[in-house]
Amino acid sequence: MPRFILAWINAALLFGCVCGHQLQSAQPGQIDNSACKTTCHRFGMQSLGEKFKGIDDPVKCCDVCDEVYPEGGAARKTGSSPSSVMQELKVAGMDQNKCKVACQRFGMRSLGPAFKGIKSPVACVSKCEEVYQ
Repeated sequence: MPRFILAWINAALLFGCVCGHQLQSAQPGQIDNSACKTTCHRFGMQSLGEKFKGIDDPVKCCDVCDEVYPEGGAARKTGSSPSSVMQELKVAGMDQNKCKVACQRFGMRSLGPAFKGIKSPVACVSKCEEVYQ
């Protein structure tokens, strides 16, 4: 019985070391906005670099991710027609129902720039109906 327990402890330690190495080896060119936010929600702020030092809140960390790794980068269009602007505001793979579910789970931040500043799930659902007709 003790050998079995020792084997599990060794496997867990080895797995932890491998995962830790993968977090630390993320280079700025290898990470995007989504990966940065995922790391924040897994409390891996310290592995993201100097700008993330001292942050211990995943929400604040995600704000820094938006600054350091902007979503879409400089490729975003400006001065477009209203229909193309609405198309840009949509998140890939999202439909009206998924959008409303995200609102009810207070996931407004994940829904894109059209939902910036919305705090109420009711207002968010209304915006889903507008964006995802």
